[in-house]
Amino acid sequence: MSKPIVINGRFLTQRETGVQRYGHLFLDELSDMAEVFTPKQQGALRGQLWEQHRLPRMLRQQNSPLLINFCNTGPVSYHDQIVTIHDLAVFENPIWFNTNFARYYRWMLPKLAQVSHHIVTVSEFSKQEIMRHLDVDDQKVSVIHSAVSNKLLTVIPKRPEGLSGNRFCLMVGSHDPRKNFDFIATHARSILIERKMDLIIAGSKSAAFQKNPHMSRNAQWLQEIDDGSLRWLYENAELVIHPSLYEGFSLVPCEASALKAKLLISDIPVHKEIIGDAASYFSLMHPEDFKAQMTKALDQNAPNQVPNYISRPSTVSWKNLVQQFS
Repeated sequence: MSKPIVINGRFLTQRETGVQRYGHLFLDELSDMAEVFTPKQQGALRGQLWEQHRLPRMLRQQNSPLLINFCNTGPVSYHDQIVTIHDLAVFENPIWFNTNFARYYRWMLPKLAQVSHHIVTVSEFSKQEIMRHLDVDDQKVSVIHSAVSNKLLTVIPKRPEGLSGNRFCLMVGSHDPRKNFDFIATHARSILIERKMDLIIAGSKSAAFQKNPHMSRNAQWLQEIDDGSLRWLYENAELVIHPSLYEGFSLVPCEASALKAKLLISDIPVHKEIIGDAASYFSLMHPEDFKAQMTKALDQNAPNQVPNYISRPSTVSWKNLVQQFS
């Protein structure tokens, strides 16, 4: 008889980023097979305490079911679990993160990787990073890509309230250092001014970025936008720019390409793996290349290509894994 299944619902109490979107996507897929355990109190510290102490006690009281973790974390004292590790940016460059956050993840992830039955990640790039940094065998890691939510693809698009102007380039995401938004602030300004365009940033606001003298007159922030507004932005942007330094999967380019937006992205390995020829690329090392590629992308049609994550789908599914280990 197979084990019962529990999903770690801590991510349901967190602000939604690409990692949490992954959790919501596959929570729906497994909803008929699993129970969800969620902390009653919110907050990062309370969430960690619940996950590392309360959650494993609750699981053992229920005869140790198989625990599914979709969002990077899980209890390091519990063995019957599968964990999803999206990327290892905290190992690649810890200065991108709050010191305590980086310290916790660098302590927790190696232990979690060792105690778990299996690890899921979102790209072949991240699989290689996990094997390199966490010293796990190839057979212990499976790749299950994220995907664009059906809600985004079917919702009625609506122009966001407060949006000024009609011609704009778009960036989507929170302002953390690895997203590299300051690169665009510095190097896109002259093109935006010349073409009388704005830069719309859909994501959490950053005081530091807002004060950047290169972008003060050209950037407009839109925070906490819903899926209808996000779809409208993708579909009406003259160019979607995603300049990340490091990603495990990179959902924004997937969303943009699914909605037929023109896309200019950084030339990093995971973008080549996931997006392939469905975007234009620029070198992070050469600002002049970015300017040339931005000008070229604005002047041409979007590539008529299917992204690799669609044309080369994952060969493993969450349901198959759960059945294998439960």
